[in-house]
Amino acid sequence: MTGPAMEWCERDGVSWLAWEAAGVRAAFPARTGGVSPPPFDSLNLGLSVGDDPAAVAENRRRLCAALGVPQERLVVPGQVHGVALAWVGEHEAGRGAFDAASVLARRDGLLTDAVGLGLTVSYADCLPVVIVAEGTMGRALATVHAGWRGLLAGIVGAAAERLGRDRRLLAAAVGPSIGPRRFRVDDALRRRFEARFPGCGTGAGAVDLWHCARADLERAGVPPAAVREFVKRIGVAKANSVADVGAAIEEALAFCGGNVVQAARLLGVTFRSLRYRLERLGID
Repeated sequence: MTGPAMEWCERDGVSWLAWEAAGVRAAFPARTGGVSPPPFDSLNLGLSVGDDPAAVAENRRRLCAALGVPQERLVVPGQVHGVALAWVGEHEAGRGAFDAASVLARRDGLLTDAVGLGLTVSYADCLPVVIVAEGTMGRALATVHAGWRGLLAGIVGAAAERLGRDRRLLAAAVGPSIGPRRFRVDDALRRRFEARFPGCGTGAGAVDLWHCARADLERAGVPPAAVREFVKRIGVAKANSVADVGAAIEEALAFCGGNVVQAARLLGVTFRSLRYRLERLGID
């Protein structure tokens, strides 16, 4: 993995993975530190999944307070697994930040050059992608929600190309999302991915979506060494097999540069538990 580094941050019980490039900061929050009950426990930030809106409002308040970002400066898209982008500015500040009715409807990517505006995307297995560019007109950034449909349709490349029209593409981050060996598809869909992104197959019917995002970012002009990929926050205790546990641990260790303490936090297990699993699986 290359590109600007990441680090764990925590404040008032809220944790997030932080990434920064050219003064643009990105935060990928963990699920701890909120008030939502199971199955949304606990820092659920989405208003469209059936959680109590009051709990989501408090979770958003807590995250914004921890990050030091005014909630009224957020812009939230209404995602549909499509390819539509929206360039936003001061007029859109606060859209979707406090309610679902005011989101930017049917958009899966946001772009801006407005200073201090917080662009958001919602994701689980899908890829959250942040792209940064700079030029004589100043810095600009894009946040993209890229599911498999959006990746095949080219939303990541489209966002990068839009930023690169009048600026130089500097860096990009692919946030916590389903890992290279865990997105298993049928043969027909895999062939579609292989035709679009040669080399994305990882065996056992899996497709490496990180590879796909990286390919389109580089094709659009993001320097290969400036693309950073993240690993999915996977609960090891819920893995389906020993192989899945090993794959999850290897992904977490790679993501955290071999730091076992950070990998344990990413996986949601104790340091002692992870060391035990490493010994049992024979992972150095």
